[in-house]
Amino acid sequence: MMTNEKQEIIRNSVSYKLVHAIALWMDRRLLDPLIGLVLPGFGDALTSVLAVPYLYLSIVKLKSIPLTLAIVCNILLDVLIGIIPYIGVVGDVFKRAFTRNAAMIKGYVEGDRAIMQEIDRKAVGMAFLIVILCGLIYAMVLAAVKIVEWAGSFF
Repeated sequence: MMTNEKQEIIRNSVSYKLVHAIALWMDRRLLDPLIGLVLPGFGDALTSVLAVPYLYLSIVKLKSIPLTLAIVCNILLDVLIGIIPYIGVVGDVFKRAFTRNAAMIKGYVEGDRAIMQEIDRKAVGMAFLIVILCGLIYAMVLAAVKIVEWAGSFF
């Protein structure tokens, strides 16, 4: 359990405020699906860079491996869904990975036992899921390259 002083320091940090601003703009104001619509198949790869503050908080400030695994899992799932052109846009509207990650971080900072216990309970499963998601993303990228090569052979 975190002390009140440490909680206050984290709540007032630039990275904590940035996490909530990113969640607001990317998910609630639907910037994430809009980027996916403009850059189909690549938008989620680009927006996944915005996960850096989430990872910084979970690794450096909160020092929680289970929380970091949960955040990485959400990011990879968002990328996997987003790789699929246009279908990924619909996924971004409903999945809201940034908001979910911000809620988990807030739960850790606030000492919400339900959130912390759920993430801790699922940590091992998330580690396996991360490996599977990385494999699926790799397969999707390979398939996209093959399709582009095949389409290019007609010209």
